[in-house]
Amino acid sequence: MHHHAEILISSLSKDIEAQIGKILAPFSLYRNYESGWWDWWVMGGRYTGVKVKEYNPKNIPENYEKCWLCHGTGFRTDYIGLKSRMLNPSYTCNVCGEYDPETKTWANGKMGAGMKLKHPPDWVNCPACILPVDSIPSDLKCYTLILGDKILHKEIWTGGAWVDTDFDGSVKKALEENEITEGYLVTVDYHS
Repeated sequence: MHHHAEILISSLSKDIEAQIGKILAPFSLYRNYESGWWDWWVMGGRYTGVKVKEYNPKNIPENYEKCWLCHGTGFRTDYIGLKSRMLNPSYTCNVCGEYDPETKTWANGKMGAGMKLKHPPDWVNCPACILPVDSIPSDLKCYTLILGDKILHKEIWTGGAWVDTDFDGSVKKALEENEITEGYLVTVDYHS
């Protein structure tokens, strides 16, 4: 399962990915299965742009690549593609095409024929994946918030069930309660 984390760092002077890696390392399931809670992470990922309402990763041309199924043509030509077009002549490609359930028609995707959206870990990071603490939107919520030695999760595993914690995911509220006014929050997509 993927989770949205926000991680506090004190400065932008060092390699940010290395800083995040160092903060997350003790909680790797590969390192410590009993107390670890992630097996993979990436900056931004499927949560890139969550701090900026007008940002949509699906509108960024760099987040698209040539479709592997139709080889960039926009038309699937294998048996399934031919059969699908017999049933619906508008059929293009189920990887890079877009289906409109209202009109029951297919069309080329947003970036044109044969271009498919990349897997979220390969998306270009929005510059707002790293924001100063004083610029964090008041409605930002996350599943995990790491503030130095303090780690807040919305839920914890008890060994038999997931149990809600006191952390409701509200980032701004947690920053205020912990009197944090300096530093930067980095958006992270992690898998557990």
